[in-house]
Amino acid sequence: MTRTAKTVSVSQLQAAVKSALEAARKEHPQVMIDAATPPGGPDIFYRPPLICGFMRPWPEIEYGQLTAYNKSFVSHLASDPKIAALGVDGKFEPAVYLIGGNAALGFVPNEVSITE
Repeated sequence: MTRTAKTVSVSQLQAAVKSALEAARKEHPQVMIDAATPPGGPDIFYRPPLICGFMRPWPEIEYGQLTAYNKSFVSHLASDPKIAALGVDGKFEPAVYLIGGNAALGFVPNEVSITE
C-alpha cells in the first residue's frame, strides 16, 4: 500500500461529507444519523491511518444498520473527485469503530495535508 503526501481542503471535505450524508439518508431513511454541524460544515476528525469521519452516540442504532449506512455514506464520498487524495490507493474503505458510548463512522484515510 503506497501512501503519498497530498492536500485536501477542509471546506471541500466538509462539503463532500454533507453531500454524502444527505445521499445516505435518502438510501437509509430509517437510520437517523447526522454529523454535528457547526458553522462552516460537519464536524469531521482525521486520524490516519485509522479513520476519517465523525462520531455519534451508539447503540441508538442496530449495528447492521449502522454499517450499511456507513457503507453508503463512504461510497458517496468516494465519488467526489475533490477529495480523491484521501483514498488509500484511490479506494475508500468503510470503517466503524465503537468507542465507549459512541460510534466513529467513516473510512480508512490516506495520509494527506488538510488545508483551509
